[in-house]
Amino acid sequence: MGYGRYARNAVLCAALFGLLATTPAPVVYADTTTGSEQQEPTETTITKDVVNARNEELNNSIADLDNKMQNTLAQLHSEVLEISAMYYSEYRQYGEANQITSERIAAAQRVYNDTVTALSEADGISLTQEQLDTLYANINAQIEQLNAQSDAIDTLKLEILQIDIDKDILQAKITELEQLINTKRNVLTEENAAKYKPSVYNHYQTTLDNASTIILPVKNYLEQLEYTLRAKGIRQAAADHTLTREQIGEITTIADTLAKDLEAVDNRLSDVNTLADFTDNDLRVTRIELGKQLEKAKNYPPDIYTTYTPETFSVFQQCLADAQRVYDDGDAVREQIRAAKEALIAAMKGLVEADRAYSIIGNTYYYNVNSFGALGQDTIDDTAALQKALDQARAGVSVVINVPAGTYYISNVLFIQSNTTLNLDPNATIFRMDSSLSNNMLKNSDSNHRSTGYPDYTLSQNITVNGGIWNGGNIQNSTKSTNLIYFGHGNHITISNATIRNCHGSHALEFAGIQNGKIQNCTFDGFRFGNNDYTSEAVQLDICYKNGDTEWTPGFDLDKTPCRNIVIENCSITDYPRGIGSHHVLSGVPYENITIRNNTITRNSSTSQSKCVTGIFMMGAKNLKVNKNTVDGYSFGAWIRQSSKITVKKNTFKNNPGYHLMFDGNDVTHTNVRFTITKYKRKTKPLSFTAPTIKTGNMKTRGQTYKITKVKKTHSLKLKKKLKKNQKISFYGKDKYNNRFYQTYYISK
Repeated sequence: MGYGRYARNAVLCAALFGLLATTPAPVVYADTTTGSEQQEPTETTITKDVVNARNEELNNSIADLDNKMQNTLAQLHSEVLEISAMYYSEYRQYGEANQITSERIAAAQRVYNDTVTALSEADGISLTQEQLDTLYANINAQIEQLNAQSDAIDTLKLEILQIDIDKDILQAKITELEQLINTKRNVLTEENAAKYKPSVYNHYQTTLDNASTIILPVKNYLEQLEYTLRAKGIRQAAADHTLTREQIGEITTIADTLAKDLEAVDNRLSDVNTLADFTDNDLRVTRIELGKQLEKAKNYPPDIYTTYTPETFSVFQQCLADAQRVYDDGDAVREQIRAAKEALIAAMKGLVEADRAYSIIGNTYYYNVNSFGALGQDTIDDTAALQKALDQARAGVSVVINVPAGTYYISNVLFIQSNTTLNLDPNATIFRMDSSLSNNMLKNSDSNHRSTGYPDYTLSQNITVNGGIWNGGNIQNSTKSTNLIYFGHGNHITISNATIRNCHGSHALEFAGIQNGKIQNCTFDGFRFGNNDYTSEAVQLDICYKNGDTEWTPGFDLDKTPCRNIVIENCSITDYPRGIGSHHVLSGVPYENITIRNNTITRNSSTSQSKCVTGIFMMGAKNLKVNKNTVDGYSFGAWIRQSSKITVKKNTFKNNPGYHLMFDGNDVTHTNVRFTITKYKRKTKPLSFTAPTIKTGNMKTRGQTYKITKVKKTHSLKLKKKLKKNQKISFYGKDKYNNRFYQTYYISK
């Protein structure tokens, strides 16, 4: 008999016993033979024979019910004891019905006992016809209700799952899995790793490793399961039919977990069982001949001037890539290796030389570096191919060089000439190789790649470098500091939308004697500090000059050409000793019309603390505008020296502990701006601080705000709370030019 039928029988018994509890027991009237005179039957009294017959019929029914109840209760009692560790899996849908069933089983026993007693005591007493009819009517009504309830309970589809059985099954399977894994691991040796294909060997090892990960969690869960059942009283409550909803929920969780663990362990067993032993087909094969052809193919083209038609070169590049992939694949079979070798040989023979491809729109010639062999999809040195593309520049035309996404490796400086636009895809990277760490990455020159012999602004005109990433490479291996991008003696030079990173001890970008220059929307990061830690700018402006033996701008004519009409805007600079600036002054030769605006200069790394000296450092400038910049975490925010016609407005200076804004030797007097606590003592309330030129602002500490309402040399106030060690004090203020200043201090003494 299934567990569902046991549950259904329990409901049936309970309902029927409930009927007996509410239905009057039969009353049997005895025939009086002594002690009183027998009365005549009335209309409400039936004959003795009828009463006896009815009583006998009812007693037989009750006796039959007694037997059925005894058998059913015995079976149910035995079953309840046996399944004390089981639960109703669908209890969440019909938990109340389970509780009713449990209660009625207990009530049924009591009704049964009372009924037996009543029947035995009522033996021999007659019932009236009306009482018998009422009894039978009640029985029929209760039976109809019982049938309806039985049908309703049937639809609930109660299922009793066996936790102990599942637990034992899981224990056996996890033991089987552990033993099987240990047996299979015997083939994982260094000898077999070298002997068989990586994909086969690695799959075997990965499968065993994945299967092993489930063993310990399942073992731990099984160890805790029995404790959980007993500690939370679940076993006893199941035996007593007193399970609470919380306990039923706990059992549901246990059953769900067991089911999931059983499924997971079965899956791992299946995975491990399907592992086949290594075969001869899994052995590695030789790739020597293919390797020889690959070495030969890597010498194509034979020189830096040879160019092949796009069609034949595309086939060659594809065959070369395919051959390399097959060569690197330890699982490649002989037929794959043979086919890759023959295809590569045919592609090399099929290469056809061609003129350089270009398109023309008006007076502008467009080139793609891919046409010159720089594909950006490998680690081959692309210097020659890139330079070949840049060398398409010539007098009387404008040249646009497009660099698609990819990584292009260079082993020497690239030279760019007049009337050239170098457009790099945002995902195009020019990467400086280790052999070139002492070289610039990009420099302007004439057609012969020379940068001297051109005074004033005559070397280069109309050059734009737009987009891409200029990566200085593995600068941890660098032994010499050098600029990454270096332009001099040029007119109308623009660097925009570029990321310039990984510079060692020098300038990421230097303009030396540039007129009408723009540096905009660029990002500078990845600086490695060298011997000259404090004078390296991300963006450096300089004058082409030599002072004694020191060349300020080596590689360019030293004829006192300054920078003028320069705009540096919307750039992001991180962890450079100086963000933007100059560090040479030449009497009578000022930097002219310099605009530095909307730039963000930040120290992010704790290792660069105290090494990031000045966000903006300008000397010897005329008509200097420093507006709407943010400098955060430098020793000095902005430092302006020996300059004239200066505008410094709407900048934001944060946590620059030296001076936020400092002026030195200029044509107008400015007071240096520095938040400094000048007098304090812990456990007292007086505090003094300086905030020169601050027109409005506040100081906050310990939840209190103190206003700054006018410019004072020294601000003294009495705090509302006493000073504590490590107490944070924050300043905020604005000067009359709407420069904003932020500073945070911590009391340490």
